[in-house]
Amino acid sequence: MVGLIGFVAMTPCAYADQAAPNWSGRTSNGGTIDFYADTKNQVSVLMFWASWCPFCATLMPQVQIVANRFQGEDVRFFALNVWDKGDPISYLNARRYTFEPILGATPIAKLYGLSGTPGLIVVDQARRIRWSRPSGMRDADIATALGAALQTLTSSAQTPRVVGDEACGSTC
Repeated sequence: MVGLIGFVAMTPCAYADQAAPNWSGRTSNGGTIDFYADTKNQVSVLMFWASWCPFCATLMPQVQIVANRFQGEDVRFFALNVWDKGDPISYLNARRYTFEPILGATPIAKLYGLSGTPGLIVVDQARRIRWSRPSGMRDADIATALGAALQTLTSSAQTPRVVGDEACGSTC
C-alpha cells in the first residue's frame, strides 16, 4: 500500500526521511518523557492539538481508531497539547482517548516547524519522520492513511523506508 507524505504548514515531502527532533515534555502525572530515550525501538505518532481547536476535535476520533487497531504493537501515540489554556487532561479523559498526553508542548511544535493545529506526524524506530498528515487531508481519510503508514513500519522486518515517493511528483 502506498503511504502519503507531507508536512503540516510546510511543503509536501520537505521533511520526509529527515531526522525527527528530540524533545522532552511534561506528562500529566508530573513526569517527563524524553522522546529519544523513552521511545527506543518504537514507532511514535505525534499529534499536536489544542482543546479549543475544532479541527482537532474531528481528527482525534480518527486517530483513536488507529490507536485501537495498533494496541499491543510497539507504537506510542502522543497527544502534544499546544497553544492551549484549557484543561487538556479533562478533555482527553471525557472522550476516553488513550493517547499519552504531553502538556505545554508548544516549544516541541516549534521544533517540528508547526505553526497551527492539528499536526500529525509518524516517526519510525530510527527517529526518522516517515509520514505526516498532508494539509487538506479529509478527516475521513486519516484512519486509512495513518493505519497504512503504521502498517508499513510495524509489519516489515527490514529497515523502515518511505514509500510512495511518486506521490510527491517532481518536487521531492
